[in-house]
Amino acid sequence: MAEQRFQLRGPLTAATIRATRDALAPALAHARTAGPAVVDLAQVAAVDDIGLAQIMAALLDARAEGKTLRVENVPQDVLRRLSLLDPKDVMAAPQAGPRAGALESLGDGFFARTRDGAEFLGIVVELVIRLVMRPKGLRLKAIVEQVMIIGVGAIPILSLIGFLIGVIIAFQAAYQLRDLGANLYVANMVGLSMARELSPFVTGILVAGRSGSAIAAEIATMKINLELDALRTMAIDPTSSVLLPRVIATIIAVPILVALANVLGILGGLVIAVGPLSLSAGSYWDQILIAMRPNDILIGMLKAVTFGIVIATIACHKGSQVSGGSREVAAATTAAVVSSIFWMIVCDAIVTMVFFFVG
Repeated sequence: MAEQRFQLRGPLTAATIRATRDALAPALAHARTAGPAVVDLAQVAAVDDIGLAQIMAALLDARAEGKTLRVENVPQDVLRRLSLLDPKDVMAAPQAGPRAGALESLGDGFFARTRDGAEFLGIVVELVIRLVMRPKGLRLKAIVEQVMIIGVGAIPILSLIGFLIGVIIAFQAAYQLRDLGANLYVANMVGLSMARELSPFVTGILVAGRSGSAIAAEIATMKINLELDALRTMAIDPTSSVLLPRVIATIIAVPILVALANVLGILGGLVIAVGPLSLSAGSYWDQILIAMRPNDILIGMLKAVTFGIVIATIACHKGSQVSGGSREVAAATTAAVVSSIFWMIVCDAIVTMVFFFVG
């Protein structure tokens, strides 16, 4: 069957997008219904990217339907750009392989988690080796700067949260104890809850969301921008100069923040005890000293150190894994926060059970 020719005239630009579409429509319709069609561009004055996109759309539509549509007398500059978008390459799509079964998917997930865990352990081991073998390579100034960012920057919001949690615990405890005439034991509930559990956990969540995400995003951005490779080129170890200061600073900052949360939580309970519960400040403090043992504070501080290690190492690990663009940075940041909170809960449960059975 003979080819039908269709002549296009005038510029094919963004200003004539509707006219271009209307001019290509008869050629595409003929190719679909009657037979091969040829679009002649000999009379076309100019073609910009919008016009080129219209031509490509027509060619791809025809090819997708198995029809023949060709373009002739293409200007050289347009031909050069069009060759970069060869419809054969554009239309070539990888064939879908067979769907993985449930067992295969489970195995792939297991091996992916295993690789991720091995990479994480590798970063932890490298951090420990750098800390033990090259302590002189650490920059004290960098550690202090990170402590200020992670610790001091979190004091305002943590102070408010710690105080309000103390208020909440006091009210909740008084709700149960007032019927028994045991309002004095509100101090026990506030002190023990804050020291053993709430202060470390709330502080850990705050640091993970505020600083862990920032560490992961910062390291991921540095990797994408090849800043870590640039440091290696200058004979500067990124682990010692970038990762380790952030890990040490987090381990230092979290226990300090936990201690602050303990004090403010107890003060929040004191406000409720002296106010609505009509207790004296002296009796409240005396009961706090009776109820809280050094072991209770030790448990909270041990959790704080553990949470600091978990948050910092996971953030460094997720940030170091990034290999794509800005979307990967966002994914690494989210993964760092979620993973940190999950493993904080796991470590919290382990420490709590150990001290429960040990005494």
